[in-house]
Amino acid sequence: MGVVFLFDTKFKKALGNSLVLIESKFKEKAVINYGFLINCAGLYADVISHNFNLALNYKIIPFKGLYLVYNEKDNFFINKSIYPVPDLRFPFLGVHFTVSDNIKVGPTATLALYKENYNLFYRFNLKEFFEVLCTAEILFMKKGEYRKLFFNEFKKNIKLLLYKEASKLVKNIPSLDKFNWYLAGIRAQLIDLSLMELVDDFLIKDTKDSLHVLNAVSPAFTASFPFANYIIQNYIIPKIRKDIR
Repeated sequence: MGVVFLFDTKFKKALGNSLVLIESKFKEKAVINYGFLINCAGLYADVISHNFNLALNYKIIPFKGLYLVYNEKDNFFINKSIYPVPDLRFPFLGVHFTVSDNIKVGPTATLALYKENYNLFYRFNLKEFFEVLCTAEILFMKKGEYRKLFFNEFKKNIKLLLYKEASKLVKNIPSLDKFNWYLAGIRAQLIDLSLMELVDDFLIKDTKDSLHVLNAVSPAFTASFPFANYIIQNYIIPKIRKDIR
């Protein structure tokens, strides 16, 4: 269908005049010309938007979501997902039960040390490490509720404490030994640096030939067809119609 995928390729720099510099995993550089650029880079969406001189007062810091998974696949103790009433001060759902082909408990919302901190030292980036620490220090120093959130979530890195938090939602939860740690996820959480607040709503910035999805609110929206349709109807089609005119 005329689509080209460039795997293992980094965005390096916006060069202006609808040109971007890219780099392959073999450090080979190339220049790409685009008609319209859509930035959905998740954890790195802020880096790319800053290249376009957009959203300079916003920064993404990573929060790690840890999960426990229930071991007994043939003997579910619940049959529906269970969610707590969320704390509206924060853009996180809180620890909950998700039922699919297994039962997952979580996630936590622990500050990650760098953007792709899925495991210890996996793709470690020293520059990101210091950026996260500096931003988090200012955020937690200025906002007492964020300090409380940080310490409460950090404690959930201990399996027993995460289990105890989950047990508040289910009366007859199986014993702790029935749960193991599961794959972690990283949430790309946007911060408004001018207000030093976590952004809890969509944030989309655009230019005449580019669009930047900076905050998709939750991981669910990154795979949401209605959200994609919202972007197309409100940001892309109006530009196409303007170009046709």
